[in-house]
Amino acid sequence: MAPGGVDPTATCRDDACSNGCDGAGGCRREAVGTVCGASSCAADGSLMSSRCTAAGACQTTTTACASGQVCSGGACATPPPPPPPPPAPTTKYFCDTFATALGYRGPNCLTSTDPACAAVGRLLPQNNYVFCKRFGDEMRVGAQFNHWWLLTDLDENFPGFSGRAYVSAYYLTHWGNDVAKDNAGTVIPDCP
Repeated sequence: MAPGGVDPTATCRDDACSNGCDGAGGCRREAVGTVCGASSCAADGSLMSSRCTAAGACQTTTTACASGQVCSGGACATPPPPPPPPPAPTTKYFCDTFATALGYRGPNCLTSTDPACAAVGRLLPQNNYVFCKRFGDEMRVGAQFNHWWLLTDLDENFPGFSGRAYVSAYYLTHWGNDVAKDNAGTVIPDCP
């Protein structure tokens, strides 16, 4: 090796941890622990960082993020809190229904076998109110069908359930397929 950092025999590597000759017959090395590569996130959510070793190699290590933190953009950080849920709708839209309708926790529970999707109560055939609508499973009887589900307070809750639930707009007396309007013809708004 030659003085002045010249390496005519290419004995020393030229990379992030070893960069040419040291001018005294050896290879120049970065200090142990010097960052030698960009940090990234592993598939399991741990932090991958690269630092120089005493042998002059760039070694990648994996470290789990602290409790409550997640790896994002090559760093461990505390995630922001989730946004608050939208306020519950309060405007009532009055609708006549022609038959007893089962209520569900969500608009996609009709065809689900998940126990959490079991019917939670009934809406009786009468003048009822609903708050909003969501598109979901198709409720069909013969040629009549509807994909809209209406959020309402049920007339009868099954044991263990309290709160609002979704019933199919199929049961609306005055409207046809895939229509969700109140008795006055106002389109029921989408749920937030």
